[in-house]
Amino acid sequence: MITQGEVAALEQRRQAEGTRRAVINGLERDPELGFVVTERNGAVLVDAGKENGWTGGYALGMSGSFSEEDADWFVSFFVQRGIAPRTNLNPFAAVESLNVLGQRGFVPRAFENLWFHSLSEVAAVSFPEGIRIEVVDRDDSEMVEAIGDLVAGYEAGKAPESELLENARRSMRIVAWDEWCRLFVARDAGGTA
Repeated sequence: MITQGEVAALEQRRQAEGTRRAVINGLERDPELGFVVTERNGAVLVDAGKENGWTGGYALGMSGSFSEEDADWFVSFFVQRGIAPRTNLNPFAAVESLNVLGQRGFVPRAFENLWFHSLSEVAAVSFPEGIRIEVVDRDDSEMVEAIGDLVAGYEAGKAPESELLENARRSMRIVAWDEWCRLFVARDAGGTA
């Protein structure tokens, strides 16, 4: 049977690989994006802009070890770009990662619960009557941009910072371009998304 640590490692690597691939596919379609991605020992670092939620380290310490050299690589990647290094460190990451990052002044900012469920035990999802889920047409640039606005926290009459808004729109365009990703929208009976 697979252990919790193995499930965590698989999920962290899935997130790292999915983000890496989405950034690379986005750059192939639009080299002007200027995103940067690098990887080492199964970990992936992404620079998608200071305010972009994709910017950060993925799967750090999930390969079973985390050395001083790994920490130097992580920190220098972001410092060279003028971005504060950040990552979500999984509780199943190598213990050395806590020590090595702690020695460099990193502290926890937030804690999240990890939850997983065997797919064999998950019943089909049912939605309330009148709610339908639709796949967004990747060529529908207006809808893709609207989803980017939602991601940026846009509210009618109150626009977010322009850099944050453009980063969110750019990120959604990358997801829409990636053949392995899909965007979904939920609509009510009146058609409101």
